[in-house]
Amino acid sequence: MSRSGKYFVDVMSLGLTKTEQGTYDWDMPRYIRDPASPERPLKTAEVARIVGLSQRHLVRRLLKGTLPEPERSPNPPHYRLWRTRDIEALRIALRTDQEENEK
Repeated sequence: MSRSGKYFVDVMSLGLTKTEQGTYDWDMPRYIRDPASPERPLKTAEVARIVGLSQRHLVRRLLKGTLPEPERSPNPPHYRLWRTRDIEALRIALRTDQEENEK
């Protein structure tokens, strides 16, 4: 294998398997292969933009435990896997915090 250019990618480490036709087929879930897929988990920065917080503020509140933590990926580096149900739970928690602070 030649290492041309700045990056080297080992095809076997990508989760590809060789089919009968000699082409490679993904063993990975669709949301990883296709970034435009509706089932793709959202990034923390995208969720922060949706709920109207900065990414830094959202992460601080998650680490503090005042907001519900979403599911994490099983493999390191254990990214947060934000789904629509997590965003709804986050909105409810933010709304109840706001109502408590107004009292």
